[in-house]
Amino acid sequence: MRRVRTARMIPVLMVVCWLTLPAPAQYSGGSGIPEDPYQIATAEDLIALGEEPNDYDKHVILTADIDLDPNLPGGTVFDRAVIAPDVNDDARGFQGTAFTGGFDGNGHKISHLTIEGSEFLGLFGRIGSGARISNLGLEVVDVRG
Repeated sequence: MRRVRTARMIPVLMVVCWLTLPAPAQYSGGSGIPEDPYQIATAEDLIALGEEPNDYDKHVILTADIDLDPNLPGGTVFDRAVIAPDVNDDARGFQGTAFTGGFDGNGHKISHLTIEGSEFLGLFGRIGSGARISNLGLEVVDVRG
């Protein structure tokens, strides 16, 4: 009887342990609130931010310079804005989610950003009301559209 009880408790304990594990960190850290902004430390972090419109109203801080040189391994020439891009080139006007959060460059720079597209191009495709971009340097940027 005791073994049956123990065997039944194992799956319950496994679920409880799984639920109490911390969630994996998004980006290089942070929770997106002003007191604990998402930490962007790599090109991969920056691109991941651009692919997540649900985070466009959050707070972000760069923790390192970011080189987006398309000639580096994994590099790319973007065809739209990195953050808050227009998602429908065929429709008139901006179609997408504007960035309305806080983006603190923390004295760091983003370099070698290369974009060849049509409209709403740049690091940000659209910046909405309440957005704040500060302390950010851009260097060797080539935007064609």
